[in-house]
Amino acid sequence: MSNKEKYIKQIKEGNIKEEFKDFLEEIIIEDEDEINYLKEEYLDYEEYKNAPAEVIILKLVSTLSNEEITEYLIDKIYDMEEEEIEKYIKPEEENIEKITREDYLHNSKELHRDYYAQFVDDDILEYVKKSKLKLGDKLNKFDFAASSVQKSNQLKELGDTDTLSGRICILKEACRQIEEKEKLTLILEVGERKEEISGTMDEICETLYIDKPNEIFLKDFIGFLNDNLKEGKIKEQKKEKTIKKQKQQNI
Repeated sequence: MSNKEKYIKQIKEGNIKEEFKDFLEEIIIEDEDEINYLKEEYLDYEEYKNAPAEVIILKLVSTLSNEEITEYLIDKIYDMEEEEIEKYIKPEEENIEKITREDYLHNSKELHRDYYAQFVDDDILEYVKKSKLKLGDKLNKFDFAASSVQKSNQLKELGDTDTLSGRICILKEACRQIEEKEKLTLILEVGERKEEISGTMDEICETLYIDKPNEIFLKDFIGFLNDNLKEGKIKEQKKEKTIKKQKQQNI
């Protein structure tokens, strides 16, 4: 089987959206001509002509159908050289080295997320979403949710035992993955609605219909907006708040 055939098989058997995102991030992101082609072919070019490649990629992943993605990927793969494709082919699952409980105990600080991520699958992610679990929730909520987690066989395979604390670690890792993905989607919201966004962080969050995240995080994700918005209006609002606070203190 050629590398092209292996890569196409990998795409068809995997999560098509994730494979598409990986392909764009690893191969297409530096190709300005191809990014412009994607804007013209699948998006509103005028609306997205100045958007960063990262925004374009996320928008394409969320917009295109599985059929459109498959057709695009197969066309691009057949245009590539065999040697170029080889580095993007993932190893067969059985050859992926697992992190055992013993490995984890030797370096738990560095391996904590990687170890418990091994037990997070689509079912766990869906369960966490339905349970409305958040990282900041109290421990008793995680205790209750963990009673329904069934990972004893997978834990045993890696030399671990099925414990309540282990289940909670799995759930918390799932929460992290979900929240990280939600943060990424904020790029799209800001990019699509940048004309509406202004004012303080509270007002921006209200405009986007989101819970207020860490202020530093939000600044990072609105960084591609014009300087007037990021450095002017927000700075001006903060200055006004400071002056108002000082006046109140002087009264």
